[in-house]
Amino acid sequence: MLSAPNGNMLWSSDPETINQIATQGTKFTKPVELFSFFDTYGPNMQTSVGDDWKSHRKIVAPAIGPHSNAAMWQSALHESKRLTDLMMKVDPVITHMKDHMSEISLHCITKCFFDKDLEYETIREFPTPGLPSGRFGFVEAMFTTIDKLGVIDSIPKGLRELIPFEGIRRADKAYRDLYSHMVEICDKAAEMDKKNPKDTEMSVMDTLIAGTRPESAEKHGKVMSRDTLIGNVFFFLLSGHGTAGNTLGFMMFLLATWTVTGEFMRLYNGYTGSVLKEAMRLYNVVEFIPRRCLTDTPVTDLSGHQFTVPRDTLCLLNFTAAFRHPKIWPARPDCKDSTGHYHPMLDFDPTRWDSYGDKIMKPADVGLRTYFPFGLGGRACLGKSLGSIMMIGVLASIFKDYSVELVAPQAIEEEAARSGASEEWIKERTYSWALKMLVDEVECNLLIELRKELPLCRPLGACGSKPGKPKLAGCLTVSLPYWFLLAPIIALDGYVSMKEVQKWFPWTAIFRIWQAGYKIFEEIGSDSFFLYSPSGSMLMTCDVHLVKQVLGQVHDFHAPVEVLSLYNLYGPTLAASEGEQWRLYRKITTPFFNQKTYRVVWRESLEKAERVSTQWSQRDTCITDVKEIMSKLNLRVIAKIFYNQELEYDRNDAMKDVAPSGHRLTFSEAINAVLSNLATIFGLPKWLLAKSPFESHQKAYLGFLEWRQYMHEMRDSVQSQLEMAKRKEEPYFLESLVISSDAASKQEGTRSLTEAEVLGNMFFYVMAGFDTTSTTLSFMFLLLALHPSSQVLLQQQLDRVLGSKMPSEWNADEDVPQLLHGYLGAVISETLRLYHPVAWYARKAVRETTVTDSKGTSHIIPADTIIMIDVAAIGRHTGYWASGGTRAESKEHSPALDFDPSCWLKTEGQGEQTNEAAFPFSAGHRMCPGKRFAEVEMCAMVARFFSQFSLRLEPDESDALEAKSAGHDQAWLERKTKDRAAKALFEGLGFGHGIYPKSHVPFKILVRDDRVSRS
Repeated sequence: MLSAPNGNMLWSSDPETINQIATQGTKFTKPVELFSFFDTYGPNMQTSVGDDWKSHRKIVAPAIGPHSNAAMWQSALHESKRLTDLMMKVDPVITHMKDHMSEISLHCITKCFFDKDLEYETIREFPTPGLPSGRFGFVEAMFTTIDKLGVIDSIPKGLRELIPFEGIRRADKAYRDLYSHMVEICDKAAEMDKKNPKDTEMSVMDTLIAGTRPESAEKHGKVMSRDTLIGNVFFFLLSGHGTAGNTLGFMMFLLATWTVTGEFMRLYNGYTGSVLKEAMRLYNVVEFIPRRCLTDTPVTDLSGHQFTVPRDTLCLLNFTAAFRHPKIWPARPDCKDSTGHYHPMLDFDPTRWDSYGDKIMKPADVGLRTYFPFGLGGRACLGKSLGSIMMIGVLASIFKDYSVELVAPQAIEEEAARSGASEEWIKERTYSWALKMLVDEVECNLLIELRKELPLCRPLGACGSKPGKPKLAGCLTVSLPYWFLLAPIIALDGYVSMKEVQKWFPWTAIFRIWQAGYKIFEEIGSDSFFLYSPSGSMLMTCDVHLVKQVLGQVHDFHAPVEVLSLYNLYGPTLAASEGEQWRLYRKITTPFFNQKTYRVVWRESLEKAERVSTQWSQRDTCITDVKEIMSKLNLRVIAKIFYNQELEYDRNDAMKDVAPSGHRLTFSEAINAVLSNLATIFGLPKWLLAKSPFESHQKAYLGFLEWRQYMHEMRDSVQSQLEMAKRKEEPYFLESLVISSDAASKQEGTRSLTEAEVLGNMFFYVMAGFDTTSTTLSFMFLLLALHPSSQVLLQQQLDRVLGSKMPSEWNADEDVPQLLHGYLGAVISETLRLYHPVAWYARKAVRETTVTDSKGTSHIIPADTIIMIDVAAIGRHTGYWASGGTRAESKEHSPALDFDPSCWLKTEGQGEQTNEAAFPFSAGHRMCPGKRFAEVEMCAMVARFFSQFSLRLEPDESDALEAKSAGHDQAWLERKTKDRAAKALFEGLGFGHGIYPKSHVPFKILVRDDRVSRS
């Protein structure tokens, strides 16, 4: 049992447990949401449940019986002979055995189920005579669609047409051509049904067409739509030929390494049947089946122990492990390979089935409850008898006249020719090679299959060898940055939806880390836990003692640059670098952050705030989107100080930016478009963004281009006056970068920056300073509006420190330290505790490292582990922050109700509050270099606004109307307004580069009537 904060998963290989889960249909249901890819062409039996599934079953049931068994037997014999005759004419060396076996299965199914004869396309490398030019044949369309099903299922039709990649275009063409082939089958069957409707000895197609008749509603409980009809045709084609074809392929390879003695033709309960059963035991193409528990259900295991499966548990019934269970299926003595590991091919022994005889068909008998290759219970494979008949027929037909043997691959033959090795040596090497391939090259996509065509086979006695090209299956490996952006940590296969995965592990969706807070750690009962995925291990922690080690041990933990590479949109950045590269960027950029710069920050912040204050004092102002205002103000400060740019704005509206000549977007609009679409710009190729019809993609691409143009213009401006910049004692930020890119200005022991490095770091510093600071300011204003008493305490400190001085007289060296060490600084710290714009920090273990937790227990962190430091959980950890005010009741409510700046101040009889759990700007050598910059800017903005104004939450119009109509008093309306605001500050957050207030919380700007006179 694997437990996650929001659900459980049961993995079982116990045959007894599997039987109980699979056969209790009222307590365990099929999670059809995991099989949505089967709906590629329309709804079908596989993805239906309840009455809908029963209706499907009733419709199709008449097709299964003695008449279909006989038809399948004749099809298997006929198609096998056709294929072997063609093989011998073309080439006795078979290099695509799996494809040939899959095609035989497809031919048998299309003939038996849908009365359609097919050409053997794989023999002739997919030529299809008689088709319109360029149209795929049925086999090629089917094979390609299955091979590219992940692409087809995940990329919308309209978008597939725009992508120039050959593989995606081929997938789209196969999808459309297969659809047209299936439509032709359905139309022909419908026409035949009109002329001569059948009610007996019906094929699958006959029953499906009958399901579209009006009378099917009364007879079967539903009438199939056109989409459902075609969806079911695809389902039967896919499920039938895939399982049988892959199983036949494995049997061929197993028989090529097995000495066959005695009479081979003894049908299902003879040796042929034993070969089939043994092959399906060792290489069952369905590795597991999933079920979801509907209610707490007790089950027992093979040893008789009972345990309860909790409600909503996802159960994965592992057939592969169950069929190799040592208590039921003892392995052969010689089943280990040269490395001493178990090898399923060496365990291949059809004679083990002799002891069962015909009992294998009786599930109640001993041994039979441990073998269920076609599933169990009400949803067991409907076509299991047809599948068995087809495979037995193919085996019987082929091996009646032929045998198979391994053919040495070209590399082994060439080695033998060079060394003069004997035929016996070649056979031994080929056998060892086949053993290795039947483990290393078996993969699970939709079903387990051989990734390469290995080994090669030929009829016994054929001369010569002709090595074929290995067929490589398309494989998508999600790199770590994409993995973080896409959210899921684990997937059953390439087709599981992101939404379903997030139900299991909501913590692994970075978009939900802030909302989760400390609750998940509390429920798990630990401040640290590991998660494991195909991408590697991850350590989730909010243990401050452990966090300090991770942030402080420079040589053991680095920044995970592969995760942070999404910041490298325009070039390499400080954030996504390590080692010498990081030290170079840090050396160039950090001298800019000094006291002289902070004085300029103070002055510019007050000046920019002054313009807005003047406007607010002259008109009645209600703010609905505080983030927009803070973003523009903060960006104006950064543009001036970092890049010496005075951004244009409307003289009649201090908050309205103006785009300069040659630009479609303002400075603010451009950077916001980039940051709000960071994942889109990083994850999609630029050519695709440029051609995409989606408005969000067009907006992202325009922002990307516009911001790049702004950076080029600023860089060129400095470049044109480079000599002047070099003579400055303290150049501003952009000048430092451009000077560092000039080879003539290079310092000894350092290299010059490339143009990409200049642009990359220009973007990163704007992104890092702009988004985080403006977001924090936004939350500060909203929290202070929610807590009027905190506003009063803040204004009292401002009056004490600033007195009656005009803002132009405020002094950075004298006033900032007092303000930051008083209530204003406490407001900043408390806001960052509860609403830190970055919900987590990430580090990566560069070597196996031992750390201790807060309890003193030692733990080993494996090399390459990603450590996720949960800043949001630390800020709401009940063990680090004492309860007070409403905090004790806020665990299930908005953190906005926890807002209490006083916890950061000295209290009477105590020293200064120790806040070891606080590092809002990170810690260690990678601590944010702009920490003081941000503190000074926020201090200036808050001081300027709250020295003159107060904030008051504005009631929602619907609440005001309700209060008026119901006669509620003002206190009721204020409580309702506060509750609505607190809810928005919990449920209404968005996630872009970091968290931000997405739902608007309106508040009114009021001129203070108690302020100190400033004249």
